[in-house]
Amino acid sequence: MRNVNVQVGSPIVLSDGPGGLRLGLDPVTGAPSRLWPATTPEDAVDVSVVATLITGGDEVRGPMGGLVYPGTHEVTLTGGPIAIRETLVPGEGRCWSVDVATTEPERWSATWRHTLRDGADARPRLSVALEITARTDDAVLRNARLDISVPVGDLAGWRVQSPGNPIRPDLPLPELTRDVEVSPAGQVVGSAGLVA
Repeated sequence: MRNVNVQVGSPIVLSDGPGGLRLGLDPVTGAPSRLWPATTPEDAVDVSVVATLITGGDEVRGPMGGLVYPGTHEVTLTGGPIAIRETLVPGEGRCWSVDVATTEPERWSATWRHTLRDGADARPRLSVALEITARTDDAVLRNARLDISVPVGDLAGWRVQSPGNPIRPDLPLPELTRDVEVSPAGQVVGSAGLVA
């Protein structure tokens, strides 16, 4: 494991090695912001990821059944990466843990886990996970929302993989004519996996 020194507010670029994949991170939230092959930076794709934690509130039975949570509020990621640690995991790739602050640091902490693989097998080249940790016993997380936007321009050549959700594998992006939500792990349909 190696600690990576980063100046707050400066651009952050992660790499899986010379000539490989590059991942730019938002210097405030630690979220992915840009992805490109080192050999062809003109092929860069901008990414926007906004993470929101829905916390607090009360659990009551809704008027139409089910549960509703009045009184919740939103917590966001802010303040720039606190620490970045790089680990080389044999058979898995390079993994960076990026600790970031939240708007309620006394109750919540968050860590992004970015893994870049060499692309020699069928697994995704990039995986991104967000780990949310409660810092107090009375902190209640009702939901975590990741809003991901990837403007790709010309849709030709792009394919969508969304394991566990009701779209077929290798769906050409131009054939995706409506919004598709990734089902949370606790729901009956789908999974929380997304591969693009």
